[in-house]
Amino acid sequence: MKNSFYLFGFITLFLISCETDDGGGTDGILGCTDPLAANFESTATADACNCIYDGFTAIGNPPATALRNVLIEEFTGEWCGWCVDGTYIIETLMENNPGRVFTTAIHQGDFLQTGLTQTLSEQFNASFYPSGVVDRKLGAISRELWAGRTSLGLNEVAKAGIAIETKLIDASNLEGVVHVDFKENLVGNAFNLVLYVTESGIAASAQQNYYSFLSGQRDHPYYSKNRVLGGSEFTHNFVLRKEVASFEISPKAIKGEGVFTRKFSLNIGGYQNENVEIIAMIVDGDLENMLNVAGVGVEKVYNW
Repeated sequence: MKNSFYLFGFITLFLISCETDDGGGTDGILGCTDPLAANFESTATADACNCIYDGFTAIGNPPATALRNVLIEEFTGEWCGWCVDGTYIIETLMENNPGRVFTTAIHQGDFLQTGLTQTLSEQFNASFYPSGVVDRKLGAISRELWAGRTSLGLNEVAKAGIAIETKLIDASNLEGVVHVDFKENLVGNAFNLVLYVTESGIAASAQQNYYSFLSGQRDHPYYSKNRVLGGSEFTHNFVLRKEVASFEISPKAIKGEGVFTRKFSLNIGGYQNENVEIIAMIVDGDLENMLNVAGVGVEKVYNW
């Protein structure tokens, strides 16, 4: 009987020890797994949320709660005469919610189209223009629904927060560090940190304008404007240029047990530095259903 008790105690102790994650448990060997970090550990098999990057110190400790921001990914194009209204709606939402609404303009069929256009339009079933995806939920929807969906997103409780710091290395090269802090334990789910670069202030080539003399739209800002808008009359803002990076967020961070941090590098040669913005979003493993988003310019800080 005594031997049975000792055996039971040994098995219990063994099971408990296997559940630890301080170097050799179920989470693997914890340490900084990013080779770009100053404290990279080549033997680590699981990220410990402790990576440090030289020269980046502007971000403080995360607060207890985070702001829930919203991202509108707009599908647009210069050939689309209704798209001037999409631009106007997004500009209004951003003005009414400063620092809380972010956007990327995904162009199709004009000089601003990128290799991401087809991938994203198929992913979100963007079969009409303008259309938009709000927080990557439910696919592309018509512009009449953007305001309501944005309001819903802004009133959600944030499950994770984001902080970003960027620095110019030289005239053409930008580096940055992004931090992600989960506010609740979401273990069992996979999440990615996705980074985009957008550029504003791009002069239009030949933006179509169906609101030019549209009956019943006299209050619209593009009513009585030219049927085709050139560079002096229309500017493309927040144009999606490229995806910077996509990082798989560590399970330790998803449990709410640490801040996940990653560094990125970006060549911005050919862009106007003052018009560049880095968009960082936390999305699930299928790159849909966004938890939060933040954006920051060149040599700027978004501190939680």
